[in-house]
Amino acid sequence: LGFTLVEMLVVLVLMGLIAASIAPNLVGTTKRTQTDKLVADLIDLDARARLLSSKHRMCYFEYDETHHQIELFVVHEKVESVQVIDMPDFAMLDMEQRIEQSRMVITFDRLGQTDDYQYTISMDEDAIQIAFNGLTGWHEVSREVLP
Repeated sequence: LGFTLVEMLVVLVLMGLIAASIAPNLVGTTKRTQTDKLVADLIDLDARARLLSSKHRMCYFEYDETHHQIELFVVHEKVESVQVIDMPDFAMLDMEQRIEQSRMVITFDRLGQTDDYQYTISMDEDAIQIAFNGLTGWHEVSREVLP
């Protein structure tokens, strides 16, 4: 019992059609997963900055638009980088707080407090807002579908 060339071609075409119908769903899932990870990383960054600020003279993080990344720094006797979060290429980040030389900076005092701030992550089809209370660290995440 063998397969003819026609039977093998039919099977290959069917496999191609199935793969073509599944692939777009996988790409969307990957973006969604990367976005959810970014949201979790930003919430973790806030909590870590609050914790580290009590142990060091100052703690801050900044969003560098040029390198498309957020970096957490502590200041004790010298400035030291503690954590770097790289942004996915498809996401644009907007921080609503102080802007210094094309860098957006969030500074925490010795009590782990800062001014209220929020992120807006914009993507193709939707936007996510993460609003932080500067005193308590309480945060709210909301997702908005763009028209």
